[in-house]
Amino acid sequence: MKLIYFAGSVGKNDWRNNLVGDNQRRIMSNGIKPYKTRDGGEFIYCGPESISCDHGCYHGNGSHGMSDNCCSGLVDDVYYEGGLTKQEITARCLLQIREADALFIYISKLDSYATYLEVGYALALKKPCYLFIDPSLDIERKDAWGQSFDNHCMPYIFNDLWFMQELCIEIDSLSIPKELLTYTSPKQQYHDYLQSEQWKTIARKKREEADNRCQLCNNGSITLHVHHRTYDNIYHEKMNDLIVLCENCHKKFHNKGGNNG
Repeated sequence: MKLIYFAGSVGKNDWRNNLVGDNQRRIMSNGIKPYKTRDGGEFIYCGPESISCDHGCYHGNGSHGMSDNCCSGLVDDVYYEGGLTKQEITARCLLQIREADALFIYISKLDSYATYLEVGYALALKKPCYLFIDPSLDIERKDAWGQSFDNHCMPYIFNDLWFMQELCIEIDSLSIPKELLTYTSPKQQYHDYLQSEQWKTIARKKREEADNRCQLCNNGSITLHVHHRTYDNIYHEKMNDLIVLCENCHKKFHNKGGNNG
């Protein structure tokens, strides 16, 4: 089931609730609970709003989910007295974008500054971003400079959001497309590959090549992992792309910022 981060202006009982089927409570971003779309598809909502606050003090006015200690709320079933700080909200949003399979973006106003940052961060992580721009927005305007160059330039129309449209997958309605719910994300593709017979065969050969010992500490008495030194040949690995690590060395390697694998 896909984890979807909904990016866009936040308000009490806003557009997010309209994307789910009837008879479901207000959508919450605990990253666990599944929701159904109006045509029966399923997904998990993972951001940014995560506070249970029915009277709206966590919404709107640029708060992005932050409360000024007006009340308390639930986040992932943990009770927070007086709400969340700016630092906690920022950390949660960035974490949930990293965990998400894709972003669903609704631009309903041009000053959605936090949304632009979220989309840029997601694109840098190579997350697919599905974009819907409210048709009521006036995003096209004439280039005034062009009119001052009589024979050299003609006035032209440009779009304030053209760059985002180029980088995202633009959709024509405020609804979750089926392709978003059914595509295989790179993360899922990699996870499935690690469960495949192809990978198990490669990993077994690499362990045998290493004489079933860790290639860092030479320990052969604890669980051995086959780690990717590089992803240049992912799904068609060469033996030199891999290294055999014991469980302890593998943890140390990741703690020092090594590649996942």
